[in-house]
Amino acid sequence: MIFSPSSLFIGVQKVCKREFFFLKEFSQEDEIAVLLSEYLEVAREIDRFFAWYATLSKEEQEFLRFRFWEGMTIKEVCAKMAISPAKAYKIQKEILKKWEVK
Repeated sequence: MIFSPSSLFIGVQKVCKREFFFLKEFSQEDEIAVLLSEYLEVAREIDRFFAWYATLSKEEQEFLRFRFWEGMTIKEVCAKMAISPAKAYKIQKEILKKWEVK
């Protein structure tokens, strides 16, 4: 599955909606305000992540998708992308460097 900002927002919205209705049922207005504030912060973080993600090369994006979103091992990523383990570790190192700069 490839995540996108919209799919993540939808997931966060579903969780918040359930929590909102629970809090509303018990008249917890203060908690509702906190929940909405936290939702907005999560939405901003998702935006920041995908803005950073867009700065990566296609190869780095593909590596991230296979390695982290699809949970593949380095060996599986190498086979899927037809690259050597050394190349895979180099790509991973570059991604981590860019993440630290973010």
